Amino acid sequence: DSETRLRVTKYHALPTTTVLIAKLDEEVIGTLSIIRDSAWGLPLEPLFNIGFLRDKYKIIAEISTLAIKRSHRSQRGKLLLALCK
Repeated sequence: DSETRLRVTKYHALPTTTVLIAKLDEEVIGTLSIIRDSAWGLPLEPLFNIGFLRDKYKIIAEISTLAIKRSHRSQRGKLLLALCK
């Protein structure tokens, strides 16, 4: 499949966001973004009140924009777990 789909949010422009890339040999097979709290807050905040987390913890983050190549999705979460480590 030569079609490339790209999803970018305003949070990806922040220095507090890290994009993890999973590669097999030289092929990208997955990505995951770690969005640390910033002046913009976190993407989930329009839906959930997380003020109690800010009160309790010094640093909070949201795991977001998981993408796994279709041919590697049947691994029962192995790639997701590896990215989260």
